[in-house]
Amino acid sequence: MVFATTTFVLLRYLRKLHYSMITLFFGLWGTGETLVLALIVGRLELPRCSEDWGIAVGLAVATFIGQTCMTLAFKFEQAGTISLCRTTDVIFAFLWQFLFLGVVPDRYSVIGAAIVVFGILLIGVRKRVGELPEGDSTRKRLGWMLK
Repeated sequence: MVFATTTFVLLRYLRKLHYSMITLFFGLWGTGETLVLALIVGRLELPRCSEDWGIAVGLAVATFIGQTCMTLAFKFEQAGTISLCRTTDVIFAFLWQFLFLGVVPDRYSVIGAAIVVFGILLIGVRKRVGELPEGDSTRKRLGWMLK
């Protein structure tokens, strides 16, 4: 979490740089880190078949798109809001593991996911209330969220 938080703050600080430079840097850093760790562990192997290559390329494309979207999000929003929204990764992981691997999440996982969703909804409502004009009745009624 310390490294994730540091990354979020750095991305917010570097928001004036073009997103492609940040994405390139993170890609190069991740590649170098992976190579070093693979050499340390002694498990540096290339994919063996076309299915493995397809999975590797698909993972690379999904990671690139995710990093680009996150970098662009930090240009326009505060780091706290984006880091909270990033916690939806857990929910998507549950969904994918259920759909593709047939693994059913236990009740603690469902409770945790519900807490995450509630927190995200609360942040969204708070932001929307904060954007309402001062005299709006909804803002008066939900003004406690802004304190």
